[in-house]
Amino acid sequence: MPTSISVTGVIPTSEEYSDLVTQEELTAAIGAFSTELSSSSGGTLVNTSTGTVEERFTADEARIVHNLAPSATDPATAIEGDEFFSTTDNVYKIYRSGAWVVNDSAALALNLASTTGLSFIGQVDSVATLRVTISTSGTRISLASYFPGLECGGGEFIYTADATSDDDGGTIFRVNDDYIWRRALKSAINATWFGVTGDGVDRGIYVKAAFDYIIKKGGTLIFPKGTVNLGTMRYVTTAMNGPSFIITGYGCKIIWENVDPIPIDITTTNYSSETALLFFGADPTGYGRGDYFPSFVIEGFTFDYSNQANKGGNTYATMGVGPHPTPYSCGTTMLDIWGSSYPIVRNCTFQNCWGNALRFRNCNGPYVDNVLVKDVAANELINRLTNTLKSDSFGSGCFMWGCANGKVQNSQFINTKVYICDPSIVSPETGVVINGTLVGYIGCYAEYPMGVSNNSKVPPGITTVTDHSGVLLKDADTTQYVTFENVSVSGYVLGIKSENTTSVKVLNCISTNCYLPLINASNMFVQGGIFDKAECSYKINPQGGYYFQDSTVANGSFSGNYPNSIFIMDGATITCRHAHAIVNSKGHNRITNCRFNLFDQATLCDQLTTNTIYLTEFVGNTITFNADMVNTTGHIRITNTDVLRMTNNTFINLGTTAMQLGTNDSGGNLWNVDNNQYSGPFTINFNGQIKSITFNSNVFHNVGSVTLGGQLHAQLNGNTWAALPDSFMVGGGHPIYMNSLQNFEISYNVVYRNQDIAAGGLTAHYNFIACFNNPSRFGSITHNVINNNATTFGLRLISALLEICDINNNRSDSTTAPMVSWGACKGPINIKNNGWIVGNPSTDYNKVANLSTFYLPHKGDVVNYLLPTASGIIGIVWDGTQWLSSGTVGSTAITS
Repeated sequence: MPTSISVTGVIPTSEEYSDLVTQEELTAAIGAFSTELSSSSGGTLVNTSTGTVEERFTADEARIVHNLAPSATDPATAIEGDEFFSTTDNVYKIYRSGAWVVNDSAALALNLASTTGLSFIGQVDSVATLRVTISTSGTRISLASYFPGLECGGGEFIYTADATSDDDGGTIFRVNDDYIWRRALKSAINATWFGVTGDGVDRGIYVKAAFDYIIKKGGTLIFPKGTVNLGTMRYVTTAMNGPSFIITGYGCKIIWENVDPIPIDITTTNYSSETALLFFGADPTGYGRGDYFPSFVIEGFTFDYSNQANKGGNTYATMGVGPHPTPYSCGTTMLDIWGSSYPIVRNCTFQNCWGNALRFRNCNGPYVDNVLVKDVAANELINRLTNTLKSDSFGSGCFMWGCANGKVQNSQFINTKVYICDPSIVSPETGVVINGTLVGYIGCYAEYPMGVSNNSKVPPGITTVTDHSGVLLKDADTTQYVTFENVSVSGYVLGIKSENTTSVKVLNCISTNCYLPLINASNMFVQGGIFDKAECSYKINPQGGYYFQDSTVANGSFSGNYPNSIFIMDGATITCRHAHAIVNSKGHNRITNCRFNLFDQATLCDQLTTNTIYLTEFVGNTITFNADMVNTTGHIRITNTDVLRMTNNTFINLGTTAMQLGTNDSGGNLWNVDNNQYSGPFTINFNGQIKSITFNSNVFHNVGSVTLGGQLHAQLNGNTWAALPDSFMVGGGHPIYMNSLQNFEISYNVVYRNQDIAAGGLTAHYNFIACFNNPSRFGSITHNVINNNATTFGLRLISALLEICDINNNRSDSTTAPMVSWGACKGPINIKNNGWIVGNPSTDYNKVANLSTFYLPHKGDVVNYLLPTASGIIGIVWDGTQWLSSGTVGSTAITS
């Protein structure tokens, strides 16, 4: 019998056979036909591959089975059902209805009876067998499995004449120079077609073949469930301008075998990095108008590099010990994407890697959705060559580098790695013991502009850096825009960050257990979210470059002065137990409708003194100082600021010690502190470095005092002390302190006393306004009302240390507490229309000798004496050159 038989015509698949006959019937037919042929001794069988005559039969015997002798021409005489082999056409023929026609059934039966008959009922066992199976053009065959016995990668193939197509390892298998087996493609591409298996066996070269195919051809590539091992293969493609594609791996875990970093001389090099595990793309060209990597989707995978030997150790020999502040290598990047237009990574997990999880460089529209990054981290801290401490480093969850319109949403970045090193190693900047401190660098962040000064490549499709002819614009650096939405970060030095000409939106994110949970070093808009140092609250960051702005929200900067930068935060919840809840240094800062929860040693706000700040706004926030507060001073430190607006906020102090808002070194051109509510004891400090302040329409529900000093303008109008405790005044407190003010107005304020001293109440008078040190001048104190509850002792309006001031239209219900306690004043002091016992001064400050040298009268100005006498003069008038007497006081009492 023939040892190699070509398949003629189209062979039905096993499914098609099952529609015709049962397996038992098919086996019986093959056996009967084989026995009949083998028992014959006549006729001729021909090996159609070689043309060799294999056996002969006598004519009579051949007639029994209707087989005529092989012939080059059709026999002239025949009966219905006669058969013969045509040596000219190389096929079996049968006589039907008076004509010779091709008999496919005979060829099929003979092939099925051969030693390779299994292949002709639709199946070969492996790709290795398929590659050596020769057939005729158009033949279909079934591949059982890529590898024998594994039942993966099978499918239907067609024998095709093709001398040009490459064997791609999955859809095309070349048999020889002229023929291929081509897979009958009916659906998405399956990675098993290329030899990828989910059994944990090293299939790196097969994964490469699958990746190469889909990147070249486009479409959807589906990975099998289970564990796919890429071995030591590090996939790199720089193919640009190809079709879009999708790689999906739901239920698939991708692992790698270890590849050590290249050894370096640590006496000359601080640290090294490693080749990316998966690298897609290259630098785009043409300033956004040239080559780019196509849009693609990677989804459903778990990427795991637990086999990585490098755990961040100090030397090549100890790199498996664990994270060290002078690492041998800062690790690898698990998925590195460059120059792509709208790459998408979704529903994936990246875990157990010393290095980075995701990096997008110069991409347009990179999109990350529903991704979990766990224990993918690294950091470089102490430069082993200079023994200096470094802030900037390597090792993040997701890094958007010079991208346009990037977005990360519904994702988690969790790191539990800490430094494992000699406890004697301390930070050269902060002195903290590094062993046990956080090692993760950044959870997710955006950095670098889309431009040419620092980053010469522009994302594809971004044409704003050139004119229409492609000529570079004068100012080509362009802000990159990135959004982080519903992102959760924990366990990194920096949680969520913007830096270096970026504009980042942070929407409903959670960042906790980080030294700096939220950091803006460029432009940032925050909507909602929760930010809490939590377990890091009392831990000192070894990296002093960050520790100087230690806070929950570090709206700061690492270098330079960026007066045009912006920080806006609305509706967020910020918790702080130590250091500052927020640090400001941007040109424009707006914090609105947020909740601040302060504990222990926390402060509300600090401002970096080196940067120019045009505007800082706190509007509509609720700030709660909890009962365990230890730090009671310096809660709002605002410096170098043109304008501060702190309005419509609610301040709550759950403790008994007053919280001080404002510091002695705060400063600025204008502070508006208006329409705020203060529950619990508070003191507000406006020092002399603030040029102009307004403190209007605020309400103190308990202890509340305001200190002013040295302002060129101060306005305190319409404020209410709803329940000012007597005990506060007995303890030496005053609602208003003032020193050296100029151009001030204290008007329309209302005070209600809280008589909280049970045993007899007050035993002396106290002051609503207390002047101290130096006189305040050019003032107006009008329309203030104090409810003294008509007790014997109560609040005076002011202990006066004044120059050139009006005290008019003020009122108290006390009949015993005088309005003014007089100090060393200078006139003119105008007092009229008050509903209060005034209390006369011992000196008439409105006489010429007692007038202030700052008073520059106009011709006709009249100054009435404070202490006129019967038959004396009323006051004095300025005639343009000198003071003259003005009017005469009568000597008769007027009663009606």
